[in-house]
Amino acid sequence: MHGNLSESVLSVTLEDLNDEETAQRLAPIIYLSFLTLVGTPGNLLVIAVYTFTVKRRSTHRLFITALAVTDFLVCTVAVPFEIVQMTNQLTFYSEWACKIFRSINVLLALLSSFILIALSADRTRRVIQPLKLQMTIRQAIWCIFLITLVAFMFALPEAVISGISLENLENNLTGYDCSFSDRYKDKAYTTVYSSTLLAIYIGCIFALIVMYSIIGRQVLSHVHFRSTFIRQNGTDNHSTASTNKLDRNEIKLSLEETCDSIDIDEDESRSKQLSELKSSRESTMKCNTKSPDRRHCAMRQQNSSKKVTKIAFAISFCFILSYVPYVAVKLNASIASGHFISNSTTKAIFPILGRTFIINNIVNPIIYGFLDQKFRQKCKIIFRHLTCRM
Repeated sequence: MHGNLSESVLSVTLEDLNDEETAQRLAPIIYLSFLTLVGTPGNLLVIAVYTFTVKRRSTHRLFITALAVTDFLVCTVAVPFEIVQMTNQLTFYSEWACKIFRSINVLLALLSSFILIALSADRTRRVIQPLKLQMTIRQAIWCIFLITLVAFMFALPEAVISGISLENLENNLTGYDCSFSDRYKDKAYTTVYSSTLLAIYIGCIFALIVMYSIIGRQVLSHVHFRSTFIRQNGTDNHSTASTNKLDRNEIKLSLEETCDSIDIDEDESRSKQLSELKSSRESTMKCNTKSPDRRHCAMRQQNSSKKVTKIAFAISFCFILSYVPYVAVKLNASIASGHFISNSTTKAIFPILGRTFIINNIVNPIIYGFLDQKFRQKCKIIFRHLTCRM
């Protein structure tokens, strides 16, 4: 009896142990598979809509397209690699594949975060300082280029310190895990680099909170001003002074929103942007006459910017929610270093919590579908076109 047990123990291979590890990580594998199945067609649809069906260009659409391309690469490159890594937790032999794909994962995560920061910063300026010069298409392209360069520089160390980590297992077996290379595992480099990346993500979260707090305060001040003005002046439309004051207020608000809808091609100069602002001011003045439809005209001009601001806020809010569990897991891992209990439960839950930020890369098409009626219309056109060709 004892001899048979010893033979069965000795007959355990590395592949058998790897299969056990894979079975314990079945929940995160299903989770990642679902994300890539949902995110791939969704982001591809966003790219198609904003690239082929939208004629007018703007910085907002440019940032949205760049974000969709990044999210699409996350769903088609980064997430499949995570699945492969989980199914080869102890049998990942290719060091170069480990270095390349881990670096790509860091690059795409940083790129997605930085693009969202740039989009939100552009939105904040347009709301807070609507009458000043805004970012042009050319500047937005350069911004995305610089963002990509910075993200690449931060991801480059990942290619150096990543590699195959050898794990001593039972029966004198050795596992091959794609992680930090054994050459740097106990060095300060890995701790400093991981802490730097974590600080960047935390900084992005706080930056988004600050920017949208400023936008929210600005919106609340406008709402308070309008309600106070209406309460003080009532329905006295016979007072010319009151009418003029209301007109000026509506002009200011309409200009604020009209600036957001100005689309400037990359070859247009600052003087052209100023002329666009001047013409928008004149058109807004025409809207704010004593005709019965003046409020409707002003509201029509505001709707586009309100929609864009809501979309930007929703994207940023989902980014914050998706990164909070990831940051919490990383902080817990650094605090409880050496005291972490590894069992079947933690192997199933922590890989999911440590990858909740990927939700940020698949949820954006859903946000556009709910908040942007034109996006839904464009999607219907694309689906109708594809159906007709089948």
